[in-house]
Amino acid sequence: MSFIGGQPPGSHAGDISPQTQALRPPIQLAAKECQAARKLRRRGWEIHEICARLGATEDVVRQALATMRTRNHAATRGTLNATVAARDYVLGEAQDDEACWETLDRLLVELAFRRALAGTAVSSGVKGRAS
Repeated sequence: MSFIGGQPPGSHAGDISPQTQALRPPIQLAAKECQAARKLRRRGWEIHEICARLGATEDVVRQALATMRTRNHAATRGTLNATVAARDYVLGEAQDDEACWETLDRLLVELAFRRALAGTAVSSGVKGRAS
């Protein structure tokens, strides 16, 4: 397999781009306060409760929460980080005008099928290893 030993994403993978950060208006909360506001919001706190906890106005807290990533529970697709070598492998397996996601889906179905034939367990969960 040509993608084995590819270079994994760096420690800053998933961080905001410096160019994007420069384009955004400044938030009147410190980075740790923004993180705290997002954590509280994920735990179900209302905005007025977060304002009281941080001693900030509603506008400031809303601005801090505006860039918060939230899960889309009805998503039909997601993002998968892979090495460039793994991506190139998947693209090299594409048939006709097959999109990258279609190729990956097909390869994973084939892997699951082959594992089932071999009697190897196939993971059924979203996270974790094969069980």
